[in-house]
Amino acid sequence: MNRFLLAVLVFPAALLFYTSGRSQVPLSPAPKREVRAVWLTTVLGLDWPKSTNPQEQKRSLVETVDRLAKARFNTIYFQVRSRADAMYRSEFEPWSQQLTGTLGLDPGYDPLALIIEEAHARGMEIHAWFNAFFVRSGKAPPPPSVPRT
Repeated sequence: MNRFLLAVLVFPAALLFYTSGRSQVPLSPAPKREVRAVWLTTVLGLDWPKSTNPQEQKRSLVETVDRLAKARFNTIYFQVRSRADAMYRSEFEPWSQQLTGTLGLDPGYDPLALIIEEAHARGMEIHAWFNAFFVRSGKAPPPPSVPRT
């Protein structure tokens, strides 16, 4: 009986001593870098300039990227399609109404190309974000689209 009692007391203590200091779950390596991201929303001009002037839009976009870089963000999710339109040159979708006030009217520059260039110059990543299903809201039909050239 004494041997049994000794075994019952010694075995758990030995097991505890043996496993202490050893991790039960292997640790994964630390990430090479963390993602510090922000979403830039273009629908309804939420994070996009209210102006339809291309020079004002470009200036505002560059200033936004500058502010984000200074705030130490390293990733931007840029909304390129919000309502079956495009904030980039596309063969399939019309230019966004947010750019010129008229759906399909070419603003004379490519906002996605501009933000990619500006962000990469600051060591930042760009990820295109788009709404897959939302087209229009409200009861009025969308304004007519200008034919693509």
